[in-house]
Amino acid sequence: MRKTAAPMHDFSLCEKRRRQQTSELPVCAHGSCGRPGRHRAPDRPGNWEARQWYCQEHARERNLNWNYFHRMSSLEIDEARRSAIVWDRPTWPAAHAAAGTRNNGTHTYSRNAGAANGGARAQKRSENHLRALAILGLQTAATPGDIRNRFRKLLRLLHPDMNAGKHVDATRLRAVIWAWRELQPANTAQPQ
Repeated sequence: MRKTAAPMHDFSLCEKRRRQQTSELPVCAHGSCGRPGRHRAPDRPGNWEARQWYCQEHARERNLNWNYFHRMSSLEIDEARRSAIVWDRPTWPAAHAAAGTRNNGTHTYSRNAGAANGGARAQKRSENHLRALAILGLQTAATPGDIRNRFRKLLRLLHPDMNAGKHVDATRLRAVIWAWRELQPANTAQPQ
């Protein structure tokens, strides 16, 4: 099979436009470069509105040597970094954060709800922890590995998929799953 040559494209028009655009471009602002400047860059860190035009080589060199924090004190650098964390948006403290509570007319919210109601939440958490250990048949000194091994063993005994589709004891299975979730590290952290 004979290959036909790809049709040729006349690039002369493109070259003519390229020459026109090149002649209209500003000259590179780097010393006596003389090449057309196609890349804009800020004049200096404090003056963001004033822009200079650079050729690609000098724009690359300028970007490599650019130091935003040049001539800034350490306090100004810290302030700039803190401001950059929140994308230079203004921030302010929460409405009643200093008081520790907020009241919208119906509820009172506090930073430490456990302390606000006399530690009842911590007591409830420890009661649930003990109850979960009892459901799994473990002592209070059980390690996370003991809890995990016991949970897996009970899951194999009670789960219908492991027992040919027979629902051996669905309520006990639910209790074992609840105990496992209750004994996870996120749920066992004591309030401060």
